[in-house]
Amino acid sequence: SGAIGVANDIDIFAVNLTAGELLRWSITAENSSLAPHVAISEATNSRPVTLAYGGIGGGESFHHFAMKTGLHYLIVRDARNVPMDETQNIGDPSARYFLRSAAPSLAAEAVSIPSRVSHTLPGVFELAYFSFSLAQPTDVKIEVFADRKVPSSDMDSRLSLFYVTGDEWLITNDNPQLDQPDSLVTGMLPAGEYRVVIDNVNPDASDLSFEADFSVQ
Repeated sequence: SGAIGVANDIDIFAVNLTAGELLRWSITAENSSLAPHVAISEATNSRPVTLAYGGIGGGESFHHFAMKTGLHYLIVRDARNVPMDETQNIGDPSARYFLRSAAPSLAAEAVSIPSRVSHTLPGVFELAYFSFSLAQPTDVKIEVFADRKVPSSDMDSRLSLFYVTGDEWLITNDNPQLDQPDSLVTGMLPAGEYRVVIDNVNPDASDLSFEADFSVQ
């Protein structure tokens, strides 16, 4: 627990996470007027940042998948102070919050290659979580259809691929090109087990439906 005790206060917590670890996090205002805002960043800032925030007196819960073993920072602010160049200078000792971690309430959905699955994220800061295995090296293409599906959604996808067998984050793609918000990952993959994490980077999205296509090139 903590408080955004003075104007523009920032609280930073450090936690060691293991690559491939999935946790459910929540941040809530503790009977206060805080608008809680939390970001999770791997210490070297080389992996994708997870972000969530809630309205005044509210909160948000979300899953986070650790792409790398080691130190991660949890950065707590008031949402009205973000970004800093538009800050409302919020903060006082009564602006308290709780930040909690818990076991995940989400299990990986097994998919085969080739296949195409339909999915809807349960919230703008949540993620979809898939698994697949390869018996031999395979040239794979994983593609999200949100903007391009019919009817289209306003979800802006981000796709990350994690190699469980090699304990290694391989790649994250947000936009394959400037005018295309649907994520795409391709490449020759070694045999083994994989996890695919798909989340949304448009906090204003109202339709979080998408299709994920897993194919062999």
